[in-house]
Amino acid sequence: NTLPWMLYAGDLNYPYFLSYLYNIFGEYSLIPICLNIAFDSVSIILIYLIGKDIFNEKVGFLAAVLFAFWPSVILWSTQNLKEALTVFLLLLIFLSTIQLQKKIYNLLYWLLLVLAFYLLANLRFNIILFVSFASLTTIIVTSFRKNPCLTILIIGTLGSLVFCIPYPMIFLEKYRQILLSPFSYLLYVLNYYHHGQTVGAESAYLVNVNISTLGGFLRNSPRFLAYIIFAPFPWQAFKISQLLT
Repeated sequence: NTLPWMLYAGDLNYPYFLSYLYNIFGEYSLIPICLNIAFDSVSIILIYLIGKDIFNEKVGFLAAVLFAFWPSVILWSTQNLKEALTVFLLLLIFLSTIQLQKKIYNLLYWLLLVLAFYLLANLRFNIILFVSFASLTTIIVTSFRKNPCLTILIIGTLGSLVFCIPYPMIFLEKYRQILLSPFSYLLYVLNYYHHGQTVGAESAYLVNVNISTLGGFLRNSPRFLAYIIFAPFPWQAFKISQLLT
């Protein structure tokens, strides 16, 4: 039941990635899990390097240890999900940004940054705009203080790429609903995730509720709030521990 939900949400790239892995190594569910463990293992090193660059070696070591033994990190690394790869790419972007602040001519980190941008855009498009803007703005502001002429050249090059490559036009076409009507799209997303949790995850709370319209959202908001605060209700509990928690 996972793939139809991904198709409905437009999240096709990770299933394609899994299909490549299965074609190469066979249909073994352990393959993507091992790969996620590898991504999280490298992420530990990246966190250490980032902490060391920003603060000192002790902070980097402590941050790496906390990340390595954080329960949710351990949990997600054992699942066939894209969270481990997403975190790895974000950390790679952060590290590349820090290094390019020090030396903007470093071709290796520019290649890593562009590659991480591309992969993250195909994996988590909803965050790539903010992350890329923050990263490039940081690099440009830092380089402008050191070399204004070089900064103008970088801005001109990036601007030319934006207008030359077809990817921004594909983005505008694919996500025009978000740009033209962000509130309507927000209601659509809320309704989609609510349906996924009630039907897909079988939470059984307010199954036949539609909040894709403003009227439906306002009408059902008090019910959602009551369930968030008080559920499970006394008549829905089968154990004393449910009432206590």
